[in-house]
Amino acid sequence: MTLSPRAILKNGMQAAWPALLVLVANTLLAAIGEFTFIAGPTAFWKVPTRYLRLSLTLVLPLFLLPPFSTAMQGLLRRGGRELVATTDRDTAITAVKSYVIRPIQGIGVTLLLGAKLLSFLQGFAAIPAGIATVLPPPQFALGRLLALSAIVALVSLLLSYLWTVDDLGIRHRNNRTGEIKMVGKYLGVLLPTLFGVSGFFSLLHDEPWPLAVGHVMQMAIVFYPPFLTLAVCHALYLQRRGGILLSKITGRPGNLPSADAAVR
Repeated sequence: MTLSPRAILKNGMQAAWPALLVLVANTLLAAIGEFTFIAGPTAFWKVPTRYLRLSLTLVLPLFLLPPFSTAMQGLLRRGGRELVATTDRDTAITAVKSYVIRPIQGIGVTLLLGAKLLSFLQGFAAIPAGIATVLPPPQFALGRLLALSAIVALVSLLLSYLWTVDDLGIRHRNNRTGEIKMVGKYLGVLLPTLFGVSGFFSLLHDEPWPLAVGHVMQMAIVFYPPFLTLAVCHALYLQRRGGILLSKITGRPGNLPSADAAVR
């Protein structure tokens, strides 16, 4: 049986408690001192507003998954390959997957793409290197906001697709060799994070390494609650629309059994 919108909202709020805990701690630390690039009493509205903005930017691309899945179907079915559905499905919200692995994946890929973009701009657009270019500016900058939003939305769409393929038990089969692989395994967790962090360290090479580590860790803390929220919303979205996405990805009708949204 499909979950009702009220049940989805209730389950989502219960499952996202780690994000709210980190958000509260972030707000309090920023209010009594400088933390995550915000300082003073303005943290009581700036930190929640930043979280809501990033979370909306991450969650809204979920509604683009059906057409994006149809487009990816043609790309992944080239060369005698196809996407096949198995019974190995898991759309539940679990502590390790939803609170650790997937937020770290999101943070790592975002840092990686952000570092690549900044390196490109410094090399080809005459933007000076340094901490002022890498860290958030003290004043509102529309260009930086749009660039960050574009990167975050792109990361959300790509990760959501890979998570969907894995959670619905869809595998990539080579019809000529019979080899079957998981699509999402090519992403991993460790490599994107290491490359993303090292990319920002290279951009902050003029800073003492303890300060550079602190800046990167604060960026990770900023992104953790929104990406955890995305992981929870993605699981709830699959529990409601998984059958539709299964047919869009594989090109065949698909039905999913009802899933329990409780944290395992």
